[in-house]
Amino acid sequence: MIWTEQRIKYLISDLTDENLFACHTLLSDLSISFTDEVNTLTISLEDRPELLLNPAFLHQNIHNEADFKVIILHEYLHLLYGMKYQLDSPLSHLTLDVIINAAICRQVPYYQRDHFGQSDSFFSRFYSKKGAAKFLRGNETEHRFNKLLRHFGEILKEEYLTDIILLGNHEKPRISDKYAPILRHILENMNPDDIRNRSFTSNEDLEYIEQHGLQMRHIKEWEERTLHRLREMIFSISRKYSAENNKWIRVYFDADVFMEDELNLMIPLLDKFKNRLDLPILVLTPEKVKPAVFPEGRLALERTASKNLSLIAQDIKKNRHKGAIVVTCGRHLKVDIAALSAEEPLDIRFLVSNKGNKAIFEENGLTYELLDPLILLEYDFKKVKKPTLNLNTPTVNKFNATLNKYRTL
Repeated sequence: MIWTEQRIKYLISDLTDENLFACHTLLSDLSISFTDEVNTLTISLEDRPELLLNPAFLHQNIHNEADFKVIILHEYLHLLYGMKYQLDSPLSHLTLDVIINAAICRQVPYYQRDHFGQSDSFFSRFYSKKGAAKFLRGNETEHRFNKLLRHFGEILKEEYLTDIILLGNHEKPRISDKYAPILRHILENMNPDDIRNRSFTSNEDLEYIEQHGLQMRHIKEWEERTLHRLREMIFSISRKYSAENNKWIRVYFDADVFMEDELNLMIPLLDKFKNRLDLPILVLTPEKVKPAVFPEGRLALERTASKNLSLIAQDIKKNRHKGAIVVTCGRHLKVDIAALSAEEPLDIRFLVSNKGNKAIFEENGLTYELLDPLILLEYDFKKVKKPTLNLNTPTVNKFNATLNKYRTL
């Protein structure tokens, strides 16, 4: 595609007419320059709004009008949130780009996504599937800046970022006194404590989803696929040890806040297999495994701390169980292969959050299955924050089938 100033102005006009994130104020009067002085693009807000574009970058990477709108929106949001967050390290710049790319991809209507909740996008084509670049491909991710920055600090080293081309201007931007109040005003109107899902979903998509129940359908599909995975794991272990007197299967939760919603949505699904499980559900803490508890009807979570999988192996041996299912995000886990490889090999199945740390299992040769991404909009939290269990009946040693809608899964 040939990128002319006239075509670019038309596309920016089209983008600002959509009034996404109140960007009309700053983008409607951009002057445009083609220059090799920038690697990709940048929006300057010094004397007057100016868009600088690298012509080689456009020719090689921007194949259609949708791609162009994506990079403009990315740079605008980077400029906007660069005022809010302290971008003082390569990891902080990576973190903000990861959040922004995922947020832009969430604009794609849910009925146009694949069954993983993802869409073909500029980011999925521009960034590699390997290394730290894979986080920039627009996949669903943790959207709180400080929390994701801490997570990247734990799993990435800054030298991993040297070969990644980050879009836009990642130097400290110079913003004139004329435009700084406009950016602050836009941030105040959006009023998020952090970059949240709803801020990046157009009103039209929200109305469509609310009218047709597509987001609720997404959660239902997540539940159905998770139920299928649980059924396969439980029945596989049961068939394997059908001749044994003891067929009970233990379920362990790594009750990390990183996957709070996934765990609470999973508990009513596990209720369907209570006749095959040795209840209660157990949670893994740094010192021991212990029964899960449900204050106010929701699973009590543990603060982030290192946890050793050998505690699970010890518990299985002590209670003479043959199989176990461990639900985890994979973060802060210690793996003692010797403890897991007993004289009688332990049949431990790992079910891992899609946003979690898969490397710990791959490095230690442990087989695992990934949960589907759980994509939530702001108003979905009303559903997932409801009590998981009914406190009017005992909840520590039994499940309670209080959500009748799950009976139809």
